[in-house]
Order: sequence, then C-alpha cells, then structure tokens
Amino acid sequence: SIPYTAFDAGSQENMNAHLKAQLGKKDLLILAGDLPEDLRHAYPDRDLLVDADVSGNQDLLKLKRITMHLPGALDVQVNGKATSIADEKRRKGNVELKVYTGNLDFLLAFLPAESRGNFSIPHHLLLRGDAELDGEQYRTRFVLQDGDGKVRLQAAYHAKEEYYKAHLTVDSL
Repeated sequence: SIPYTAFDAGSQENMNAHLKAQLGKKDLLILAGDLPEDLRHAYPDRDLLVDADVSGNQDLLKLKRITMHLPGALDVQVNGKATSIADEKRRKGNVELKVYTGNLDFLLAFLPAESRGNFSIPHHLLLRGDAELDGEQYRTRFVLQDGDGKVRLQAAYHAKEEYYKAHLTVDSL
C-alpha cells in the first residue's frame, strides 16, 4: 500500500511495497533498448527473478530486502535505509550489497568481436560492500573476491566541495 501522503514532509504515513517479478529475456531486451546484436544473442535465455520489500516515508525509508537472481549467472542481495531523503544537508543512508556471480561470459559481447579472445571473466566471484550517504558526502567500501585473491576499494566523494579520494588494493590475483 502506498498512501499519497507518505512522501509529504513530516508525514506519519508509511508506504509498504512488495515487488515480485519474473522478467524473461525478451522483456529485458526491450527494457534495455539498443544493445549490440551479439549481446542480445549471448544474453542467457533465463528469467531474471526480482524480489523487493521497501517501506517508509521521506523521513525514514527502509530497503528491507532487494534480491535479483539470474540462474547460472548472478545473485544480488541489497538492503539498507535512508533518513531525511529530501533534505540534501540532513539526509543519511546506508546500503549493503552482496553479489555472487556464475558465468558472466555473455558480457564479453559488449567488446568488439576481434577483442573478445583477449579477455576472460572469472566465474564464481563474490562482491561485498556498502555505501553511505551523509548530507553531500558519499563513501563506499567494496571487496571483490576471486578464490584467495581480493581487490579492495575505499572511496569518498564530497559533492559541495567537489573532491574525491579513492584507495585501491589488489592482493593475490
């Protein structure tokens, strides 16, 4: 249920939204728009399953659960919350992300055909991380893991001051 007043300033009304979707390859390709023909052909002929549970209002918005599953290729889990979302100085939020990959070789179709043999995408990667918002400051930490190998990223951006910093480390790849 989504009351019209849920996103009015100071509203005590809350929206509750639960989405469960099963999107076929043809549906996704229509939504994606203009894609290279090779990618349209290479994309797995499996349904993307989406499940989302979101509640709150502009004072407190909760992403209780968002999951996406493309069998054999991808599993995504997201959760988080945000406060004061309409006030760019007071807003705060955090999101946690986990992504498990399987076979993402179809993504190589984004590359020119003559270059694809020069690249490979490892199977069974794990990406874990979080992102935070505090006013006009954004921070994120991610770890991409392939077996014992890890790539870590820590980054921050301050919109008002227009500066950023990033730290990337690679271990045992």
